[in-house]
Amino acid sequence: MKISDRTVINKICCAALSMLILSGCAEKNDDNGTYETEAVTYKVIYENNGYVRPDDYYNSEIGTEYITVPPEMRISYGYEQLEKNERQVYDIILEAVINCEETVEIPNIDRSGKVYNKLLELLRCENSALFHIKRRETGQTGLAAQSFTLEITYSYTPEQVNRMIRETEKQADNILGLITDDMDDYDKLKLFHDSLIINCSSDIDGEYADTVYGALVDKKALCEGYARAFSYLCSRSGIENIIVTGTAGEAHMWNMVKLDGNWYHVDVTWDHPDRLLSEHYPDMVLYNYFLVSDADLTGSRTIDDRMFTPPRATSSIMNYFYHEGMYADSYEAALNVIETGCAEAISENRHSFMVKLASDQLYSDVIGRLSARADSSADTDISAAMQRAGFNGRISYTDMYSSGRVIVFLLDY
Repeated sequence: MKISDRTVINKICCAALSMLILSGCAEKNDDNGTYETEAVTYKVIYENNGYVRPDDYYNSEIGTEYITVPPEMRISYGYEQLEKNERQVYDIILEAVINCEETVEIPNIDRSGKVYNKLLELLRCENSALFHIKRRETGQTGLAAQSFTLEITYSYTPEQVNRMIRETEKQADNILGLITDDMDDYDKLKLFHDSLIINCSSDIDGEYADTVYGALVDKKALCEGYARAFSYLCSRSGIENIIVTGTAGEAHMWNMVKLDGNWYHVDVTWDHPDRLLSEHYPDMVLYNYFLVSDADLTGSRTIDDRMFTPPRATSSIMNYFYHEGMYADSYEAALNVIETGCAEAISENRHSFMVKLASDQLYSDVIGRLSARADSSADTDISAAMQRAGFNGRISYTDMYSSGRVIVFLLDY
């Protein structure tokens, strides 16, 4: 069986990226680990380098006047690039949103309005806890105005949001509980990536699909929900990360992570199999966009750098195919990789494995052998490699990643 005519996975994820503010808490960290604003004070407890909440955290009374924001639901990479007066406006809006204020006076620091759009988008991008914003509108300003009014409406009450945040934290705890002592940061990132793909479905109709709650609790997400959930899990594990926005045919959101001193892209959404593959292989996880460089994304998307300047991702050292030994630069090496990948998939009871080829010619050679008709002997070497690995079924594959010279082998036991 060959699943073809799909050069990329069917993405149902990105059309809902909007101009809504989805913001978090502007925190101050003192030596005791207390994060606070004028309206919110809460304690973060660290133990053995891990984030641990008080025993009564989940059962304690939920506040109804403001949103309590876990520090890991905020990223400050873009915030750190702001000018001093831009940070002032950012913090004013942030505090207002935390307190669910419907109007807030903003200093008029930019007559063109471009700075405010940047700040509002940055709030949305770098803060995942405050998903209760429904709409925002700015009042009229003149050139001489010292300030203007921002009007905000909300979809949920602070009590509802706080309850949803705690449910999200519980679900994150379940995933983080799968981390073992022998796992390094690469293993943790792979765990987060795989858990989100297997347990969350791409769903444009999910009520919370653009939120961290949607991905982890409701288990229905768009690209925004996947990116926020992955970021939150990374932050909970102490892995530096950012959320990136851009276009990939339409508005899109994904992640960048810092691993062993180098930055990489991770796109959980685009590694989610399309609906047809998911139905036939519910345990399938793809890795074409797991720990990739800027060069690997060339032609598939454009990064938006208007909010902040993202880091460069120039390394391929920790890329899935190189790190896992699933990269081949010759036909003989490809046979060895296919045999190894097949054996590992069988031992782990997985129904797929992926191989990346070094050149277009090598890719064509392997695909040519796989596409040979049944009465041909041209594919006997690949069949023999998979038989040595213990697989005796029909060889199936998908070439949806042909632009990256990646073949996904499908195993039907």
